[in-house]
Amino acid sequence: MTLFVLVYGFGSIGTGLGRPAFIVGCLAAGYWSWRESPARHLEVSLILFATAPFLRRVVDFGAGFDPSGFMLTGPLLAILIPTVELRHLVLVERSPSRVLSPMLLIGACIAYAIVLSLASGEIVGALTGTLKWIAPLLYGVWLIHRVRQDTEIVQVAARAFLFVTPIIGAYGVFQYLDPPAWDRYWMINAGMDSIGVPEPLGVRVFSTMNSPASFATFSATGLLLFGFCRSGWLASVMSIPCLLGLLLSLYRTAWLGFAVGVIFCMFFAATRGRAFLVCMLLFGAIGAAGLNDTIGDVILNRLETLTGPPAQDGSGQERLREFLTIYENAESTIIGQGIAAKPPENASKMPIDGMIIYCWLSMGIIVGLTCVLATLWAGFIALAQVCSRPEPVRVVLGAAILGALMQVPLAGVIVGEMGFLFWVCVALSVSIPVSGGATTGLARTLGDASNHRPFAGHVTSAHR
Repeated sequence: MTLFVLVYGFGSIGTGLGRPAFIVGCLAAGYWSWRESPARHLEVSLILFATAPFLRRVVDFGAGFDPSGFMLTGPLLAILIPTVELRHLVLVERSPSRVLSPMLLIGACIAYAIVLSLASGEIVGALTGTLKWIAPLLYGVWLIHRVRQDTEIVQVAARAFLFVTPIIGAYGVFQYLDPPAWDRYWMINAGMDSIGVPEPLGVRVFSTMNSPASFATFSATGLLLFGFCRSGWLASVMSIPCLLGLLLSLYRTAWLGFAVGVIFCMFFAATRGRAFLVCMLLFGAIGAAGLNDTIGDVILNRLETLTGPPAQDGSGQERLREFLTIYENAESTIIGQGIAAKPPENASKMPIDGMIIYCWLSMGIIVGLTCVLATLWAGFIALAQVCSRPEPVRVVLGAAILGALMQVPLAGVIVGEMGFLFWVCVALSVSIPVSGGATTGLARTLGDASNHRPFAGHVTSAHR
């Protein structure tokens, strides 16, 4: 909280000191939370990822637009800190998780792309891309080795979502109705046509996050976690603004991922009742949106594109053209361009959306396809663990993973903040204890969550 207030204050007075202050603050928060326990580090990291883009926009509004997005590296650097333990943990691990094999393969693919970038002289692009790809992957490997030593890690993660998700949902609704000045400033300067126009009722909600895709993914994961693990009326009330924000993001892939995740939970007795309750809340959120004709029409029109003819889906047609463009330039993408990939010269304005296109361009056809398949492999290993041990918490994590896998064609699910979420869910699903202790502890923690400040709950220190 101190870091948030300090950086916000720097942005409000129009100085760029907020940028280095935030990076230093992220490093300090990452270090001290790691020293306390893995659970606390995960909690702090979730909050840093959820607030970094918002603080970046506030500082940019006061001090001038920074196209590099320097502040967004803060959370990525924070999650790198505990990975210094990996050398020791890997050496003492007697029964390594099966999911480490696809993660190692992905790491090799990323290393190949980094070498290509360095060979072409793109040092800055290689450093930035490396951080976005490697930091979440290494953090997932670290969690796999540390979860067994900290039984409270799932409880604390869910409590962090219980704190963050309603806030970013409410901010998202406010942003749609009347976007703040810093959000308008960023939309104008960022040049992202896909996020709407900086006017009331014209924004594709991205809330405190960096894009509608990342906001929708964070929201869907948070809704799944505390929607299934928190009982009582409080969770229902707190989920409504986030559900509205998710709908107003107009990001259909996350909608489908969330829906598939809920359906996935219906197949297990431990989560079936809550799945039906979440469905009721979702229909309630759609009904609440319908109270405003403009909001209701926007959401319903977007929903209709899911059932209409593909030829009438402009967004779908655009994605298809992107794949066709890459296919037509296949000869120039056999080897790959490196981690800082760019569109083909004959389609310089084409966005690079989704893992398939990015991996194809950056790593080439063979290595890029290997990276995509390894991601699916890791996700399916985690889902297999869920099906073999269908405890409520594990089922919910599996639902979040399944929703992420659905975004592979359209989003970078293992890159940046989305990669952080994906690897956290994979690591927790394959590593949390089999006994009911985690589930019971989670229910107890969330049941008492309203009596705790977000950073005030007791967390047992884990000795390294």
